[in-house]
Amino acid sequence: MSTLYVDNLQPNLGSQVEIPDLKPLAGAVVQVVQGTYNTQISTTSTSYVTSNLAATITPTSSNSKVLIRVNTCAYAPTAVYNRMTIYRGSTDLATGIGGYTDSFQALNIGATSWIPTNIEWLDSPSTTSATTYTMYYRAASSTVYMHNGFTISTITLMEIAQ
Repeated sequence: MSTLYVDNLQPNLGSQVEIPDLKPLAGAVVQVVQGTYNTQISTTSTSYVTSNLAATITPTSSNSKVLIRVNTCAYAPTAVYNRMTIYRGSTDLATGIGGYTDSFQALNIGATSWIPTNIEWLDSPSTTSATTYTMYYRAASSTVYMHNGFTISTITLMEIAQ
């Protein structure tokens, strides 16, 4: 093994070294953004309404993917379905995926306590513009509740290099 000792480094004044534009390795996390919400809300709507849980990310490359992670909780005093999905802007990401029609999560609630629920999805937004992801929810019938007000619901967005 050799050791190199240097007392002083001087640039070569006759040339300039260009540093190449380094790109992250495929699979590397480029950036992480998180949104939070902690106020209880409810709906009787059978059409999707916003849960107010959202975050915005601006991908650095149009080839990047965005990993979306939602952690929240739901409740309904009667046995009704609470369906949850993620929108990218005005597009429901669950529509038509895997033969399902409109949700990443469906809970048949009729419990006496709040049910923790998580959604995780890898999206390909194909843009370098600011992109907002929002969790939406709806009821099949009766009233369903989101975000119990005692804990913090989160949506975490991770840009993944390709």
